[in-house]
Amino acid sequence: MTMTNGRQSIVDKVYRYCAERIQLGEWKAGDKIPSESELSAELGASKVSIRAALQMLRTMGMITTYQGKGSFVSHYAQDMEKSPSRVIVNITPKELLDITEFREAVEVKAVELCIQNATPENLEEIKEALSEMESSTHDYVKYTKADAKFHFAILKGAQNPVLYQSVTSIQSEFVRCLDELNRVFVSHNLQDSFKLHKQLYEAISMKDEKLAVSLVMLNLRRNVQRIKRKMAGEDMEGYLYL
Repeated sequence: MTMTNGRQSIVDKVYRYCAERIQLGEWKAGDKIPSESELSAELGASKVSIRAALQMLRTMGMITTYQGKGSFVSHYAQDMEKSPSRVIVNITPKELLDITEFREAVEVKAVELCIQNATPENLEEIKEALSEMESSTHDYVKYTKADAKFHFAILKGAQNPVLYQSVTSIQSEFVRCLDELNRVFVSHNLQDSFKLHKQLYEAISMKDEKLAVSLVMLNLRRNVQRIKRKMAGEDMEGYLYL
């Protein structure tokens, strides 16, 4: 217990240090923050504690992390001072619309082809990803990994290499969008998201093409509306659930 409390206090110390740098304007919007190694050396904290603190900053919307590039101060971080209780969304409406339009074009066809061409092994992979999602509804980071695995398993099941490669070519942006959506709505335990994905899996298993396509469109278009309403600070109660 002592070790846990001690580590938590170190994580809090690192979090406060980074948050203050952002709030004081020392780290400005768009700036790359020091690496894990640099923060570890500067603050005398383990990399495990540094990672935990950076995760807290990501959850608060103060930083955004890009694989292979590092972490950057969110362009929305300054909004926290104006409205501390407001959830900050690190994706613009234009970015969200662009990726959603791409997903509509690709995922609708992918589901249709998956129903026609998926092997038992493909269906099992989708089911395994769904199971991982169910066990991770309180942890958006783990949930996002399983969420991405679910959608890529459907793409594999389509048995169309060109379609699959079109998504893997923008995999980092695809996963970033999923991560941001799941982060923003983690306070609702992501149960509604899991429920919809479960229904999609069942529709694919039953080869109900019409239902499967409808669920894909519902998921994508609902996400756009949810993010827009969240960014506007509107009440989401009664809107999130199916």
